Amino acid sequence: MNDILFSCTIEGREKIWEMAEKLYKLPMKENNRLSWTVRSKSLLRGLSSLKLRNKNGKYNKQATERYKLIVSETAWLLWKCRNKRIICQKGIIQPSQIKSRWVAEMNNIIKIKYIKISKTKKRINPKV
Repeated sequence: MNDILFSCTIEGREKIWEMAEKLYKLPMKENNRLSWTVRSKSLLRGLSSLKLRNKNGKYNKQATERYKLIVSETAWLLWKCRNKRIICQKGIIQPSQIKSRWVAEMNNIIKIKYIKISKTKKRINPKV
């Protein structure tokens, strides 16, 4: 799995990880901003139990959830692209196709999270 997600020769793989890092680093509240954690096979296996901490050692829920979401969805997309190429023998997937699929999936996930948060706020505060 390490080879597939981090060092395979699939064109566009490294670009997708760079885009994931840029998405993670988009503006957050200053006190919630943490540096990008280097991805690895071990990190993916333990992603569900990951807790990012700020410089003071305090657990940062917003940064942790953001990181988990971006890394897991990026890894899943690369896995699906690999399977399509190898198992389904669909040939080489162009980097532009991978990039557009990643953007579409990230936008979809963000939209789903936004809707979920909005519904939660409405239940808590009906005036919102």
